[in-house]
Amino acid sequence: MSEHEQLQSQVRRDLAGIFADELGALKPLCTLMTQESDALKARDASQVLVLTVAKEALLQQLQITSTRRIQTLQLLGFDANAQSLEQLLIWCDAEPELRESADTVMSLTRQCHELNVQNGIQINKNQKFVNRSLNVLLGVEDVGFAGYTASGTRSEEGGHRTITTI
Repeated sequence: MSEHEQLQSQVRRDLAGIFADELGALKPLCTLMTQESDALKARDASQVLVLTVAKEALLQQLQITSTRRIQTLQLLGFDANAQSLEQLLIWCDAEPELRESADTVMSLTRQCHELNVQNGIQINKNQKFVNRSLNVLLGVEDVGFAGYTASGTRSEEGGHRTITTI
């Protein structure tokens, strides 16, 4: 086996290990982020805190494997981006399984990113709800009238139904 072929083989082994480690963190991270989304929607602060601790541990693992992947790319003269990773897979004559692992890593990374964006939106909604509730409790914000008659018209008099309370 030539020196070039030995290097290609070593890179394939290194990438396989990196992808396996990334998949080992990304799969549970996606699950945790889905659970976090459910907890945020339910406004379950204690569950969100538990999930945050677990999520941070997985993110630390991903940071380590990401650093290994970047170092591998840069050591071989490639930039640290998806196109360079594809070029490296071509250069090292990667097997289909290795390409599938790379594709799965990218897909799960995108999925985690989308979940993170959705969770950020939900956190923002929850913060607005809490801020408005605090303002109402402090008397800073007028809640307006929430009473309606059976026919659905607003009523300032008795006989109304309350639709919502804060």
